[in-house]
Amino acid sequence: VQARRNERPALIQTADTRIEGMNRSRLDPAFDVSSSSMEGNLQPDPLRYPVDKRMTVLRLSELDGTPIGAIVHFTSHPTILSFKSPYISADFPGVVCSRIESAMGPDSVTLYLNGTLGDTAPTPDWQDDVADEIADMRAYGNQLADSALGLLDEVQPMTDTGFVAAVSHRKLPDITLAPLWGARMFGRMNHWFVKDNVATLQVMRLGKLVMIAIPGEPTTAAGAILKQTCPENLDCIIVAPANGHFGYLITPEEYEGDTYAADSCFFGRDIISRLAEGVAISMAGAIK
Repeated sequence: VQARRNERPALIQTADTRIEGMNRSRLDPAFDVSSSSMEGNLQPDPLRYPVDKRMTVLRLSELDGTPIGAIVHFTSHPTILSFKSPYISADFPGVVCSRIESAMGPDSVTLYLNGTLGDTAPTPDWQDDVADEIADMRAYGNQLADSALGLLDEVQPMTDTGFVAAVSHRKLPDITLAPLWGARMFGRMNHWFVKDNVATLQVMRLGKLVMIAIPGEPTTAAGAILKQTCPENLDCIIVAPANGHFGYLITPEEYEGDTYAADSCFFGRDIISRLAEGVAISMAGAIK
């Protein structure tokens, strides 16, 4: 309601770059998910276990240049604070948004969008001591904010600022519990988790930039499958979780693995292909 009341012309500028050393794969055997630490003498293998290192920023301003706000997209699971922390917190995205809003002005608003975070951890992730986690969260958030603010200084105007959004809905199978040898939940229990087993798949095109909004936590490989629906002349990014949360969204190969992501994927080994079919329908509506 507030956004509609404040609707007005704006200048949109954008930029993107690759940020090194700020995220890593949880699927890499060198990374122990349960303790959030590196395993023994194992060395990370970023070629075999890649993650999305791209940062995309949008700067929105009045036609006279007065800042309205910013959008920052970077893939990193907000888990620097662990379950041991007694605080309600926005984790490092809160630090990023606060820093950028302070730099742009008191009336500005910054939105942090995550990506294929299903297998992507920040560096560092949680630790044993809450005080250390809070210090790490602030340091990491400030480092990420520094990168975003630097990139916001390099933005260029969008030549095409047309906005189109399209939504499709995809019926999901009953919930399957992989750790229990594929056991299915009873219908009533299933309904507690996902109403009517329907996923909302949204595609928003702003000029040449396309945001694919997914209701769950896709892995890097799953995101690559979703991006196959993207036309060559457009630039697609995954925004997740959005419009719901259906657990981890992984590829059939990842579903067969003995990993936390596989155990937390509730809709079977073919879930990402089902979602990709819905995204393709939304994409068709958004690129007309």
